[in-house]
Amino acid sequence: MMRRLTLRKPFAAALGGALLAVPLGFAVLAIWWTPYGITQMDFVNLLAPPSAQHWLGTDEFGRDVLSRLMAGASLSMMIAFETMLATAAVGALLGGIAGYFRGIFERALNLVANALLSFPGIMLALGVTMVAGQSPGGIVLALSFAYAPSVYRIVRASALSVRSREYVEASYLMGNSSLYTLFRHVLPNCLSPLIVIATSIFGWSILAESALSFLGMGVPPPAPSWGNMLADARQFMDTDALLSIVPGLCIAGVLLGVNLLGDALRDRFDPRMEGHS
Repeated sequence: MMRRLTLRKPFAAALGGALLAVPLGFAVLAIWWTPYGITQMDFVNLLAPPSAQHWLGTDEFGRDVLSRLMAGASLSMMIAFETMLATAAVGALLGGIAGYFRGIFERALNLVANALLSFPGIMLALGVTMVAGQSPGGIVLALSFAYAPSVYRIVRASALSVRSREYVEASYLMGNSSLYTLFRHVLPNCLSPLIVIATSIFGWSILAESALSFLGMGVPPPAPSWGNMLADARQFMDTDALLSIVPGLCIAGVLLGVNLLGDALRDRFDPRMEGHS
């Protein structure tokens, strides 16, 4: 029985990796090639069903859905990846400094983080997007602003635990500077929870970017993203549901893949999960 349970973790990780690898492969491919131009219109085949010419059909302007889906994957995943990196870097640095040095700086950061966390992430991102502008860079800034406090709190908690370890005290007694000890001993030992939360942020960013685009606050047309493809397809739900189903399945598949990988990483890095399925 125990052996059968332990086999579920590698299977879940492999399934999650596969669900992410397929859209990621299309996203990378779309940087150099798509079957048709993302703004190329075919007025003879408006809202055409799937065919040998257009594998996933066309939209209301005769644009190839597969090409726009690939380009949308490239844009959505680029935004999610940049958000993940920016959030992890800023949150880890501030959380490590606050947890290691403590004092008034920690109290000030805690106040700011708690204030930001009191707002729903999507509402905070909407507000920042209105100021930063509807561009990929503006969306990355907005989402980083919304998710950095979560990373900060997790890394700060880890740094508070690590700072009392023997090797940190030994580094201090050896005459190493506080900054050297922070970057050499404290932050590297906060990587495990950081990796887990960063994986989750990638999924959150995909969903939030899609929500912003769906609400008309994402990347403006004609640039395709999964969110604005869903928004454009709302009026054709009754006549051409495939326009909504395809980007919706892409978003759901990526989120499922991220959740499965996140669970596997949590089981790998969290010692409290050892022995549990």
